[in-house]
Amino acid sequence: AEIKENRKNGVECQCRYSPPEKSLELWHEMFKARAGKYVLRLKGHMQSPNTTLRDPVIFRIIDESHPRQKKKYRVWPNYDFESAIMDGIEGVTHRLRSKEFELRNELQRFIQTLAGFRETKIYEFARFNLEGVESSGRVIREKVKKKQLIGWDDPSLTTLVALRRRGFLPEAIKSFVLSTGLTKTEAVLTWDDLIVHNRRLLDPKCNRYFFVENPNEITIENAPEQTAELKLHPDFEERGVRKFKAKDKFYVAENDFKEFKEGKLIRLMDCLNFTKKKQNFFFDSLEYEKYKKQGGSIIHWLPVQKDFIKVEVLMPNKEIKKGLAEPIIRKLEVNNIVQFVRFGFCRLDSKKGDKLSFWFTHK
Repeated sequence: AEIKENRKNGVECQCRYSPPEKSLELWHEMFKARAGKYVLRLKGHMQSPNTTLRDPVIFRIIDESHPRQKKKYRVWPNYDFESAIMDGIEGVTHRLRSKEFELRNELQRFIQTLAGFRETKIYEFARFNLEGVESSGRVIREKVKKKQLIGWDDPSLTTLVALRRRGFLPEAIKSFVLSTGLTKTEAVLTWDDLIVHNRRLLDPKCNRYFFVENPNEITIENAPEQTAELKLHPDFEERGVRKFKAKDKFYVAENDFKEFKEGKLIRLMDCLNFTKKKQNFFFDSLEYEKYKKQGGSIIHWLPVQKDFIKVEVLMPNKEIKKGLAEPIIRKLEVNNIVQFVRFGFCRLDSKKGDKLSFWFTHK
C-alpha cells in the first residue's frame, strides 16, 4: 500500500539509496523469505508522467504451483520484465497486441535498453468484441472451472477452438478480421457480421439434406406412390440427387405441424401438395406450379421408413435439438459441414452407431 501511494505521488523510498551490496543481500534473501515480504523494483524515474516508469516491481515471490515448473522456482518476473527480456533472447523483432498495453511500451523498451537488447517494434490495435460474447480469458477460465461453460470450445464463445468446432472456416475468420480493419477505435460487432463471411464460403460447398426436428407422423390420404428426387445442391446438378420412395405416410417437423392451417395448400418440398381438413390431411396435386399459384407453406419432410439416422444438434445456447435425418448422411465424416434444409449449417462432431451428433454453425 505504501509503495502504491508513493508511486502515485512520485515520492522516492529509502530503498532507492541502498548500496548495491545491501540490494544483493536482500535479493538472495528473497529465495528464502515468505511470499509478500520482498519485491524487487527497477530504479526508474519517480517523477515520470508515465507512471509505469516509477520504480516498477519486476520480480516477486510466488509460492503457488506453476502449471509447468510446479514449485521449482518461487521468485518470478512480472509481465513487463518477462516480455522485454524474452523478446531480446528470442530475437522477436515485432510485437502486435491490443492497445491496453500501450502505456507499458516505454518501460519495456527501457528494460531492453538496460539489458543491451535491440528494441522490439510494437504495434497496438483496439480489441473488438462480439455483442453478448465473453472475451476475457480470465473470466472464461473461471467459468470453465465452475462448469458454467463446457470448455474453451463452448459454442457460445468466439475462441478459435469454439469457432472451429462449430464450423467456421479459417478463411471466413480471416476475411471478417480484415474487413473490420486494424484501428485503435474500440468496436462491438455482432454474430451476423461474422456469419455473413462464413455463409458466403459455406453455401457453395455444403450439400443439402433433410433433418426433421421432433418428427410428427402424418398420413396424406390418396397420395400416390412415387420416387421423389432432391438435388444435393440446388446450384450444382453434377453433385447428383438423393431419392426417396414415398406414398402416404410422412414425417414432418413438430413446429411445421403446429402451423398447418385448415384449407391452406401445403407443399412437401419436391414431392406433393396437400391440405388439412379438420384433423385429416388430403392429397391435392403433384405440380409445383399449382402450389406457386395458390401460395401457402413449403416444408421439408421424410417418408416413414425404418433406416433413418437419429441426429442431435448442439445449439449455441447449449440446447440440444433432436430428430431424424435421411440415411445418406451416414456417409458423412466427422468435421464435414452440411446444410440441413430450413434449419441451418451444421458440423458433424461425432458418430456413435446410428446416432450422429452435430454442432450448429448458423442459419
